[in-house]
Formats: sequence, C-alpha cells, structure tokens
Amino acid sequence: MKKEIIIILILICGCKQRPGTVNLNRIDFYANPGSEISNLSEIATEIEYIPLQIMGSGISEIRITDDRYFVKNYSEEIECLDKNGRFLYKLSKKGNASDEYGSIPSYDVNSGGQLLALSTYKAIKIYENDGTGFVFLKSVDITNPVTLSFVPGKINLLLSCINPGNIPFVDILINPEGDTLATRPNGNRLKKDLRPSIFLRGIQYKYDQSLFFKEPFNDTVYTAGMSDNISPYLVIDSHGKQITPGIVDRTQSGKSKKKLWDYFNIMTFAETSRYMIALIIYRKSESVRIYDKALSKYFSFSNSSLYIKDNINGGVDFTPKYCDGNKLYYWISASELIDHVAGGGFKNSEAIPERKAYLRKITDSLQDTDSQILIVVTPKE
Repeated sequence: MKKEIIIILILICGCKQRPGTVNLNRIDFYANPGSEISNLSEIATEIEYIPLQIMGSGISEIRITDDRYFVKNYSEEIECLDKNGRFLYKLSKKGNASDEYGSIPSYDVNSGGQLLALSTYKAIKIYENDGTGFVFLKSVDITNPVTLSFVPGKINLLLSCINPGNIPFVDILINPEGDTLATRPNGNRLKKDLRPSIFLRGIQYKYDQSLFFKEPFNDTVYTAGMSDNISPYLVIDSHGKQITPGIVDRTQSGKSKKKLWDYFNIMTFAETSRYMIALIIYRKSESVRIYDKALSKYFSFSNSSLYIKDNINGGVDFTPKYCDGNKLYYWISASELIDHVAGGGFKNSEAIPERKAYLRKITDSLQDTDSQILIVVTPKE
C-alpha cells in the first residue's frame, strides 16, 4: 500500500503547469451595486438538475472532480458519489483517535480526487481515496486551521488560520509532509479570547488552474499557484468599510453598539472566465453582486434579492453557493423541486417548453433515495 501511495504522489506532483499572468485589477463592489438583473438567461447559457443519492442529512458543502462529487453532509461525513449522482462510499470516522476527527470546519480533494484533506482545529487529516473508500494516511499538526484547499494540479495545501495571540502567520502553503513552502505574514492579530464568527473566515476559491484567497481584514485577493509562492492578484475595494481587528474587539466585548454585519463584508467570492460574483453583507443586508469582465459592468440581482429566476427551465430560483472551474452550483431537496414543478409558478412559466419538459421528466423519475438535487449553471463565456 505504501508503495502505491508513493507512486500516486509522484504522478500528481509531476503534472505541472505554468502559472497564469497576474493582473492586479481593482473591483469596486462597494460603490457599484450595478444594474439589476432578474433572469438567469442574462448571465447563463445552460442549467442542469442532477439528482444525488445523499445517504446523510443533506448537503452542507460540495467538492467536484471530473468524475466524482465529494459531499460533506450535516452529519460531518464526506460522501463520494459518481457523476450520475449515485452514492459510492463515505468517510465517517468521528472520534479522538489519530485517524478520526471531531468536526470538519473545512475539507478539499486534490484535482484528481485521490487525496482528501480535512481540518480539525488542531490538525490536518489526510486520507487516500482508493476507489473503494477513504484510507487514513497521516495527520499534520497545525494550530487552528480553519479553511484549507489543494492547489490545482498539485498536492500542496493552502491553510488559512484563525490568528489570535502570537501566531506568526495567517496563510500557510504546505506540502503533505507538513513542510512550509510559503507564508503570508499576520499583520492583523486578534485577542486570544476571540469568539468564532462567520465574518472571520477567509475565502478560498479555484479558477483557471490556480488557487485564490482573501483574508477577512484585507481587500486584496492573493493567489497560491504552481510556483509554490503567494502573490497579489486582485483588489476588492471596500473603501475602508471592512471590519478590522479593533472592530472585532469592540463588538465582541460590547464596547460598540454596532455588530460585524454592519460593516462591509465579502462573504463568498467566485470567478469564472467572464464573471466575478460576490455575496456581500453590509448594514445587516445581503446582496449578490456580479462584475462582467467582458463588458466591464456591474450587476446585482433585482430588488436586492439573493436569488435569480430560472427562466431557462422554469425551475427554482437560483443563487450560487459554490463555483468550480467554469460552473456555478446550488442544491435543494428533492421535495422542494417536486413541489415547485407541481405549483402554478412552473405551469405559468414562460421558460422554453422543451426545457420545462426536461425538468418535469426529472421530477417524475425521483425516488426516495434521491434526497438532494444539484443545480449546475453554465455561465456565459
């Protein structure tokens, strides 16, 4: 088994590609909410509905390779499914042993899906996906790893860590042996009695064979690519309205009447060949904002909604929850789709008749094991 694992690691490491050119552009989502759009056809060419056989309690997160879906369910398990949505096997090893975990704040698979890594607050656990299940390989001791991602085409991991006290780095690029390859210095230290908050999680996303990340206190998006270094890529200008360590201290200690959602926060960020898409919270309100790179224009969903109408299939309203490659993803329960298709909104939809028939055929074929529906949107090029 060890010999086979070494061969896998050598093959993966040998698949190198040249990093793309870095363009440090400035995106201004704060001052540019943009023109409103209300229909999915304005930004997309295709939308697909895929039934998934989820064995656990729904979909919390998803990771995608060419031939597999890796789903984290709400039971803190990782389920592996084929591209037809059929359940294959899962990782379910909760406990305190070296090959077990308590909870999964973050997880990822490498580009080929051979390796699965997950964070446990005290360590990174790495498993091999051997095609029949997940086999524990090793544990790498790291303090407070919150978010992790594999670099596309490699087996190096980028870790974004909570940074209270004297932790010297907030973003660390490591190899599977735990050796540090690159770091981004921690210039925004927080007090040790920090309380967990969704506003203090870094953002990581993949696009064009590179890995990108943004820290909660920094407007700059950085890239960690094939050359084993970290470099600036893009500025998402908050006009100085973003949270700072001082704001976190004042709000969490009760010294300020304001809350973290009163400040300008980029909660999610994704990029495709044409669009940059962000979920923004500011002054207690949420909105989805889009930058069209081809037209150099900004857009937001109509009426400050977080959802946009599927006028292609007549399906449920869509919001991007995950981006991989050049696809946007959202998921709902099978019962939600069945209820939608049975309702008047679907019947009276002006969507393409052939596409409505496609969606009805899917709902007619749903069984009890089809607990979740993955919605896959192909954006315009």
